[in-house]
Amino acid sequence: MYVYVDMFLGLNLVLNTLLLILTANLCGAPVQWRRIVLAAAWGGVYALGAVCLEWGLAFSIPLKLLVSLVMIQIAFHPSTVKSMLQFTAAYYLACFITGGAITGWYYYRQSFVSALSLPIGTFLVWKDILIGGMLALCLLIVVKSGFFSNIFRKSIEYQVEVLYRERVARFTAILDTGNSLYSASRVPVIVAELQTIQGLLSEEAKAFFLQKAPIEWLENIYLCRDKELLARLQIIPFRHLGGENVLIGFRPDIVRVHVKGSTIETSKVIIGVYAGSLSAQNRYTALLHPAILQGSVHKEVKACVSLG
Repeated sequence: MYVYVDMFLGLNLVLNTLLLILTANLCGAPVQWRRIVLAAAWGGVYALGAVCLEWGLAFSIPLKLLVSLVMIQIAFHPSTVKSMLQFTAAYYLACFITGGAITGWYYYRQSFVSALSLPIGTFLVWKDILIGGMLALCLLIVVKSGFFSNIFRKSIEYQVEVLYRERVARFTAILDTGNSLYSASRVPVIVAELQTIQGLLSEEAKAFFLQKAPIEWLENIYLCRDKELLARLQIIPFRHLGGENVLIGFRPDIVRVHVKGSTIETSKVIIGVYAGSLSAQNRYTALLHPAILQGSVHKEVKACVSLG
């Protein structure tokens, strides 16, 4: 058997990337391209090794499951068992729908006799994969618009309440499994839109953030006349695909995250101020750090607190 390594790896990289993007889309998770491509490459190398080595165990269900779990961990870095199960369910839904769409299109374009007599791998071409992938995307859009998206929205969106200097801000935050932002003192950071939390700020602080461009916040922070805010100020460095940058953040009095009839309450958190918009549809206005839900930085309040 001859295997064209470049074509085989290229095909697997494209398909794995598509599947992982669809998985992220189903779960409402941000697409981190470097992680996605790395995970897709890992899946391609496994497939190539399995074919070239002709190792029967490589095609076993347990090993395939293990490889897919590693791909999900690389691509999305889920921090809890529950989120891992959710990403896994979405990944396999994307796999089965995409595989079914490609197979269905292949047999749809064949004559009845050819479809029965020729195995799918014999004449499957890039055009079949492209059209099948487009059909899968359409099907997943339909699926996402229905019951499946509602399940994931409820599981990754949280109502958050921030108390600061006798002021309160309430907003919807999405659990961002890729959010690894910590302050210098290793306190997790909630990234929130300025418009969402500006009601917490004094007139002096609000004037500073609104009158200065975001790129000028750090170098001109001494011009802010709110001394109490300056005392609580935190500088949070972070990396992104374009390089490195910093966020301006502050320490609130209390943050409450409402989770299925109970409330997680913590003071060990930093609110990072983001000048732009985090969601095109304004479905959420903040990114919730996974550590806040893991129990290491909060106390749980059993009584459910109404948001009013």
